[in-house]
Amino acid sequence: MIATEHITIHPSSLYVGTPVMLLGTENPDRSANLASSSSFWALGQMLTLGGRSDGQTIANLLRRPGLTVNFPSPQHWRAVEAIADHRVPSRPRFEVQWISA
Repeated sequence: MIATEHITIHPSSLYVGTPVMLLGTENPDRSANLASSSSFWALGQMLTLGGRSDGQTIANLLRRPGLTVNFPSPQHWRAVEAIADHRVPSRPRFEVQWISA
């Protein structure tokens, strides 16, 4: 089933109760980039994200600071695992990145 409308909510806390999220960004050729991430936490109404500094998602955000965050339901874990990056890094995975809109 394809949703035909969006519902905007305003929860008092952004606790989502799931260990993974999907980040959607736009590549330079305007195609979609979808990445999984498990490094996030909420501070009031702000969602703080952690990510690889050498990935396409960060490159896209530095060029165009817009993204979509989705929290998949547990039954979608196989699909999320299929797009996860399982490389063993040869250098530290995380570095400080400051992105402001």
